[in-house]
Amino acid sequence: MSLKHGQSSESPRTTSGFLPLGARKIPAGNLTKRENDMERQAVASSHIASIGYSPGSEILEVEFRNGTIYEYYNVPEVIYEQLMNASSIGQFFNANIRNAFANQRA
Repeated sequence: MSLKHGQSSESPRTTSGFLPLGARKIPAGNLTKRENDMERQAVASSHIASIGYSPGSEILEVEFRNGTIYEYYNVPEVIYEQLMNASSIGQFFNANIRNAFANQRA
């Protein structure tokens, strides 16, 4: 099942308020002008409903079961592939993505 959503104009952030080492800050003007909605794929996880990825922009989009959607920036494609192939998507996400990449609620 593929899902789509719109986009918010909030600034990228991390839990600590700092960008991860090596991350690029995304100018706020670029956040509101994505041409295509990202398609997400439903996943088997108790907390994550669906995941989408754009290799061109390196944006990972995660929809949680409670309905919230977050975008994670500058996520290498290899991390996305590892996430989708993980035996536990939620554990991989928490250990390798949640606090490692700049993000914003969509």
